[in-house]
Amino acid sequence: MRQPNLQTRLTIGFLIVALVPLAGLAWVYLQSFERALTAAVLQNVSSVADKKADQINSFINERLADVRSKARQLWLGDALRAHARAHRQDENPATAPGAVRYRAELAALGDRSEYHNLMLIDVDGNVVFSLHDGPELGVNLFDAPYRNSGLAVGFRQVMTFLHVDLTRFTPHGTVPGDMAAFAIAPILRNGRAIGALALQVNLSTLMHVVADRSGLGQSGETVLGFEEGEEIHYIVSQAPHYTTPVFMRASEAGASAPMRRALAGKQGGGVALDLRGVEVAASWHFLPALGWGMVVKTDTWEAFAPLHNRQRITMLAFLGFLLLSSAAALIVGRRFVRSEAIIADQEARYRAMFDNMNDGVALYRPTADGQEFQILDVNPAAERIVGQARGELLGKRSRDAFPGLQDAGIFDAFLRVSRSGRNESVSLATYHDTHARLWVENDVIRLPGGEILSVFQDITARKQAEEALLLYARIFEHSGEAIMVTDHDNRIVAINPAFTRQTGYRLEDIAGQDPRILASGRTPRETYHALWQALGESGYWQGEMWDQNRAGHIYPKWAAISVIRDPDGQISNYIASFTDISERKAAEQRIEHLAHHDSLTGLFNRYNLEIRLAQSVLAARREHIRLAVMFIDLDRFKIINDTLGHHTGDLLLVEVAARLRQCVRESDIVARLGGDEFVVVLTRLLDAGDASAVAAKILETLGTPYEINGDRLHTSPSIGISVYPEDGDDAGTLMRNADAAMYHAKEQGRNNLQYFTSALNAAAAERLTLERELRIAVEERQFELHYQPQYAAGADPRERPCGVEALVRWRHPQKGLVPPVRFIPVAEETGLIGVIGDWVLDCACRDFAAWKAAGIAPRRVAVNLSAHQLRNPALVDNVGAVLARHGLRQGELELEITESVAMSDPAGAIEKLQALRALGVDLAIDDFGTGYSSLVYLKRLPIQVLKLDREFVRDIESDANDAAISVATLTLAHSLGLQVVAEGVETEAQRDFLVSHGCDMLQGYLLGRPEPAAVLEQRWRAQD
Repeated sequence: MRQPNLQTRLTIGFLIVALVPLAGLAWVYLQSFERALTAAVLQNVSSVADKKADQINSFINERLADVRSKARQLWLGDALRAHARAHRQDENPATAPGAVRYRAELAALGDRSEYHNLMLIDVDGNVVFSLHDGPELGVNLFDAPYRNSGLAVGFRQVMTFLHVDLTRFTPHGTVPGDMAAFAIAPILRNGRAIGALALQVNLSTLMHVVADRSGLGQSGETVLGFEEGEEIHYIVSQAPHYTTPVFMRASEAGASAPMRRALAGKQGGGVALDLRGVEVAASWHFLPALGWGMVVKTDTWEAFAPLHNRQRITMLAFLGFLLLSSAAALIVGRRFVRSEAIIADQEARYRAMFDNMNDGVALYRPTADGQEFQILDVNPAAERIVGQARGELLGKRSRDAFPGLQDAGIFDAFLRVSRSGRNESVSLATYHDTHARLWVENDVIRLPGGEILSVFQDITARKQAEEALLLYARIFEHSGEAIMVTDHDNRIVAINPAFTRQTGYRLEDIAGQDPRILASGRTPRETYHALWQALGESGYWQGEMWDQNRAGHIYPKWAAISVIRDPDGQISNYIASFTDISERKAAEQRIEHLAHHDSLTGLFNRYNLEIRLAQSVLAARREHIRLAVMFIDLDRFKIINDTLGHHTGDLLLVEVAARLRQCVRESDIVARLGGDEFVVVLTRLLDAGDASAVAAKILETLGTPYEINGDRLHTSPSIGISVYPEDGDDAGTLMRNADAAMYHAKEQGRNNLQYFTSALNAAAAERLTLERELRIAVEERQFELHYQPQYAAGADPRERPCGVEALVRWRHPQKGLVPPVRFIPVAEETGLIGVIGDWVLDCACRDFAAWKAAGIAPRRVAVNLSAHQLRNPALVDNVGAVLARHGLRQGELELEITESVAMSDPAGAIEKLQALRALGVDLAIDDFGTGYSSLVYLKRLPIQVLKLDREFVRDIESDANDAAISVATLTLAHSLGLQVVAEGVETEAQRDFLVSHGCDMLQGYLLGRPEPAAVLEQRWRAQD
């Protein structure tokens, strides 16, 4: 077989080498582009879906908030009662005297585009008012056929749980396919539901969200779906009536995969087939507020059009390259063939070059043993360098002709190259013989025939010059300071590596340029003027400058510049050295920042706040404007800090600081005083009331849950506000008054804002006095215990009680008895409650031991435990020591904890209470029903007694709800094996009710008021 000629083989090889990698690169490029485009399309569709889901959720939340606010209007309850009265009397609400006067107000209440009707429903389920006099007017929602309607179900939910509800969208009205939901809120009067307000929301109000195709292209579409039996109903919008829903049905098996996933409660995106069987890029969501699924999609033919265009362009480019490559390969092959004819001519030219080279060249042939080399040829430059003629050298052995080869290491290089075949360079070799003494650089090359070619250069003069400059070069190159040299025209001619590291510029980047390219614009003109003046007068200047590196970063540096003059005294160069002082400057700035800012949050600290607030007050006084000071304290922060640790507390404070910054303007002041206390100063206020809007925003923002290290934390702010000049004309007064207002906000239930008043100032002064006197009371033991008896149900109050509860009283030297409601909150806030609680426990046990010794003691004494005591790690040991000290046996001491204290840390409370139970202490839950009422933890708590709160007992005769709660509590406690003590029994009817329903023990003024131990002891001795 005849082989292709050289030109053909070169062409085929070129095409294979060039085209195969190119085809691979094109494939990889298209694959990468397809993946990137798919991800981008799905991300876009997902973003649109997220936005639509947020719009729908916001719409639902707005409807719930709207109906809640409307239902709270006081006149609405009167309107409901008037229409209910007209309904009961079979009067027409449109003409009934009591109802007609509310017609205009009700019409205004329901006059919004989002609502299609407004209805009032009385407590018996009668629709007593319909804004549009619809078919619902006059019907009873508990009767067929309305019993199972969405409106009836929602009404029952609202009346049962007393919260706002939005029903699911269901068919409603006479128009086929018309669907509606109802936002329903209870109408309360004195805490009891007297009926409900219902606002009808038709599905068409949501269709603008469904019809919006923004970001989805021409084929984009949004589909809602819900399940009904084994069918899935689709809701879409179609031209020309985009706001009118269009319904389609499909079996569950025939539904599209995205809609099935959405209705299954999943959220995601991908490429799939829709209900038409068309491939689409889709994102699906489950809408929990509606119980529906939502799919946002766009056809892939439109979404992936850029990919198809890229594929076509890539194919055309590949074909074009194939044609060009073929032509190039043909041309290269022809040139290669022609080059063979040129080789002979080149050989002659190489000989001419050999003879005319400036470097010396010697050609050697190895001897048979390979231990020597015979000279074959030398060029004229070699003769000149070694000082010998060519005729004297030819045929000689290398070391005979050049005795210095051995000592210079060149001969050893000949041997190594001859054996290995690898070229070698011998640089800076010192050659000595009788003819020459010099420095040479020698390249040793093995030719294909085994000959050794030695190319050498006399570098003696250069070596001497290099040695003279080496010291200066080393100093220049290894200096830690950046060095720059300019010529007499101040053009850059040299820089050292430190300069490049500092500025990012290499010499080739800035050679010949003026150093002003480094200027940042921050160095004052006066500095440059002083620089040139000093160089002109003394030839030297040093000082601080601000320059800019190649990346645009501005930094400070310390510069020293000197003038270099030639022998004639003319300026030849300038040399400048620089040191980056950024770290020193940054340290100074950090010190300055730490002196004026809080190290944890970065906010202004107390010192900086005082300065800036004083300046703001002066500005407000000068411009006759107002400013407001907000004193902000976080509610329940100490619980978070103690429970989850200081690290979590610090992270929460950092997040609070960030949220505060977002709530105010750049011109306002935000500072942290310490702990969980913050101050916000609102400057340049035109009206004092403007602070309310900002404070409300802060309340909402800080009250939003926090995600910290996987924990969902809740806190809220209490805000006190003082306004300049009404509440003070200096910074100190404004701060004190804002602080007083904040404490008032705490007293008002926390999570609110209060403006300062003169009454608050007096209250704050009174509180400070109370706190100071309370500390004196603790030191001087001004407290005493009163005991309230507890009787078994049905027992005679004249007999000795089965137990007593110890209640602390403060006998003030001047004010007499101070009620616990005044000093207990202060004791809890200041931490004195721990000392007081320990004293109460010891005193109660001591009195009980004395009663036992006298033979008049009841079965047990009950003592209240505070939250501070329950969190005390030494609680169990302290209780054990008190029991041992006073000789109390099992069951004689009962410790009461409130429900809210136990539920604040259920796991920790259970562990502590179990340890107390092991000591023989009975345990009781106080104020049951007013806190969390967590039955999950209640059954795990090792308690024996449950105390029914007086709030339920007080209205047990008149309030059916309180009576029902009391009966349910008794039933629940007995089913758990617990005894029940009812507090606050003050009437015979209350006692009879509780006894009839199985209450175990009673406590209250009816049976006995709290009295000192001496009074009880005297009475019991008299009974004996």
